[in-house]
Amino acid sequence: METFANVREALSKKIVIVEEQQNLARAVRYYRGNRKVLVPKLYSLSTDRVTFMEFVHGEKVAEAFDGEARSRAKLARRLLDLLAVDVLLAETDDALFHGDPYSGNVFHVLDDPADPFRLALLDWGLCGSLPHSQREALMQLFLGIFLRDPKRLRNHVGALIEGDSWKAESEQKRVRQVVTQTLTQMKGKRAFDVLGELMENLTREGYKIRFNLGLFIKAQITISGILSELDPKLKPDRYLVSQLSNQVLKEMPKRLLYTLWFPAWNSHRYRSMLSNEDVKDIQFALIARGFRKLF
Repeated sequence: METFANVREALSKKIVIVEEQQNLARAVRYYRGNRKVLVPKLYSLSTDRVTFMEFVHGEKVAEAFDGEARSRAKLARRLLDLLAVDVLLAETDDALFHGDPYSGNVFHVLDDPADPFRLALLDWGLCGSLPHSQREALMQLFLGIFLRDPKRLRNHVGALIEGDSWKAESEQKRVRQVVTQTLTQMKGKRAFDVLGELMENLTREGYKIRFNLGLFIKAQITISGILSELDPKLKPDRYLVSQLSNQVLKEMPKRLLYTLWFPAWNSHRYRSMLSNEDVKDIQFALIARGFRKLF
């Protein structure tokens, strides 16, 4: 019943015109200065019954560059950067994200000579934000799945659950069982798909999922279908890790300084939110998987 209540709440927000207008105005401010994305401006003619906004000359993102595999592949990476990487690595404390990014709400902007891969985000009836603390926990959950590390998942799964009931000693066994059950069924699945199943399994056990985290994970599951259409060869998890690695490289001077002070080895005070220990674990995992492919 909790899941249905959350869905009802989300759908009800989509039909509240004034709230959608407020979300749209917020998105315009948030993405101001980002030339890679277009959020249509809200016009003052709008009322509590009708929304007037900027016209976007574009096409559904999944239909863009028909027959041009290389361009579609590039657009897929732009989409993943915009809706996942940029949210997780946002410099602001609260990272805004689109909560309903199906193909009809994400347009490829046409006739932009400055950027032929520019994207437009439409219909802001459903959106959310993630504070830094939740993004850090989400990053650890992602790593727990990518690294196949059940301990890491168990240590951070509480970030998904509303309230503190899961912390009770009597509840810890149930939570561990849910994590174990989810991991046994993860083979061949994208990390955010596994997180989606983890949420569903927790819900079945009676836990309430934090709405904004649940909405973000569901949004990532939604775009996975679009990514597959644009570039069937793209491996989203590996791409996300590569983008995180690029961010880690930019942080090297700070990391070297922190490494000299060994107690800070496990610090997460970087834009990537990855400690030196996390980086080491990722590198070892990638090396091990490379060896398995060779033999």
